[in-house]
Amino acid sequence: MNDSDRTMANFLTTIDEQRAMARDVLAGAQFPVSGRLRCPAWDTDVPVELINYHYRGACIRLVGNAPMLVNDITHQDIVFDFYLGRQCLKRGMPIRIAWQAFPPGRILGIEFLAHSSPCLTRAERYLCHHDIAPYIKSSDPLDANRHLYCKVIDISRSGMLLSTSLTNKHLFPGMILDNAQLVVPGDPPYTLSLTIQNTREAPRDGCFHLGVTVSASGQDYERLVSGYMSTMSPSFLQECQGSSTSQARKMRGKRLKHGLTFRVVSSEAGYREILALRYHGYGTKGKLRQNATVDSQGEGLAQEGTLIGAYLAGKLIASMELRFGDAHQSFRTFEVIPREQLTSVNLTTTVEVNRLVIHPSCQGTDVVLGMIQKAHAIVMAHGGKDILFLATTTLTPLYRKVGCIELGASAPHPHLQGEYLNAMMLTRDAFLKGHFLQLTTWAQLYQTTNEYFQKICGAPHANALADPP
Repeated sequence: MNDSDRTMANFLTTIDEQRAMARDVLAGAQFPVSGRLRCPAWDTDVPVELINYHYRGACIRLVGNAPMLVNDITHQDIVFDFYLGRQCLKRGMPIRIAWQAFPPGRILGIEFLAHSSPCLTRAERYLCHHDIAPYIKSSDPLDANRHLYCKVIDISRSGMLLSTSLTNKHLFPGMILDNAQLVVPGDPPYTLSLTIQNTREAPRDGCFHLGVTVSASGQDYERLVSGYMSTMSPSFLQECQGSSTSQARKMRGKRLKHGLTFRVVSSEAGYREILALRYHGYGTKGKLRQNATVDSQGEGLAQEGTLIGAYLAGKLIASMELRFGDAHQSFRTFEVIPREQLTSVNLTTTVEVNRLVIHPSCQGTDVVLGMIQKAHAIVMAHGGKDILFLATTTLTPLYRKVGCIELGASAPHPHLQGEYLNAMMLTRDAFLKGHFLQLTTWAQLYQTTNEYFQKICGAPHANALADPP
């Protein structure tokens, strides 16, 4: 190595040490990548060889008899065209010549000035669940034998923000990830085409972000995104709860119960959330008395039965109170319908479910079925009891569908004119043996839970299966 080569090597080493991110030296050697520099002040385009690069910049060498650009280093309108073989993957990337070496290397360092494309009109994106995020698997646009893996940070009907490792730092705007596989937890992979619109440094070390648009997604993709957002997106759920007319509500999926997390609420803070949910949920249905307040939605935590909260992406979206007939608390049903009209109710083998409320943004979904299934699981854990409900006339058909029978006792609703509250019972025979239910409905709602508890606890208690006296 002569003195000139040593000087060049030392110079490049110094430049490399100043970079915040190592460039991909192998990409230029492995793949047929090249480029052209263009400027309105020049008579011709300048072909260049890529020595190394990443999405923020490149080290290039002028090829052939291309003129040196010493006098043009101050130009602000130089652009760069990136080629893979004969295909131009990205045209007109604004650049800044960061440094240049003199002959014999004819080497320049360039910085890409446009890390993001101009602002695009796009559908609102929603954050994915931190621990249960979808991911993208795709072939590398520069190497068909290599796969890219990207975590989905946020998602919409038309695009995504992806996070990937710095091993993929050769990706930049304009590249297409064709036949990419979107993998959403609980669903089979979905094939789609993604176009990289922008790239930028990630907030944390070791990765960077890609903004991509989805080409020709179709209804299946929208249903997939809608289902995931409804169950796992914190920002989506927050918007749904904040506005009943938002686009998010229109995109809301019908299947939510599989994403629910249930907790027994025993803290004052949790109880306050339930009171606020009752006030909001009952208020939208006109079930509040005049001058009602949040505090008036309960008598205090100590006076409540067992409170079950249902959470979706960390937000409380449903709750119910359970009262066991063999406990010291009386059933709320008897405050509405006299006990003598419900003599068929055996307190020792009955659990009352009351104050069931669903957030307005989640009404019309399967959350209510999820709550009934949770009540069923709880009574199975207690040996298999009957479940007593008070249902409005409007909701009576729904309760019939899940196996409830009417007990022949009702009372006018205290706040809804023309509505009645009807005593209904989901008997042990209904969820254990499928009485009053179609076989397919029973299998979908109750069979799995029955088999689970029979496996871990044995058959339900003998007194639970006996006919009530």
